[in-house]
Amino acid sequence: RLEQGNLVLLPPEVLAEVINMDYTGRMIFRLTNRSNRLSIYAGVLEFIAPRDTIVIPFHLMQELQANEDESVIIELSRLPKAQSVILKADTYR
Repeated sequence: RLEQGNLVLLPPEVLAEVINMDYTGRMIFRLTNRSNRLSIYAGVLEFIAPRDTIVIPFHLMQELQANEDESVIIELSRLPKAQSVILKADTYR
């Protein structure tokens, strides 16, 4: 399930920080590659990663142009609620 979406595994310490912030709502994190400043947004599947470790699906690592053992900045994002959405059929297949 981890390889098929924009979900990551984070360490329990991150959850503890979020709880201390008294945050409510969906947890969406901005992950930024320190070396090239590329960013992506991801949700969390579970808070079970080892300390100081993020488990990121390979396709997200490619989007960040990140290699194993590279440093990534994690920031909790407070995205505004959408007012509307326009859906379009997938036509490129």
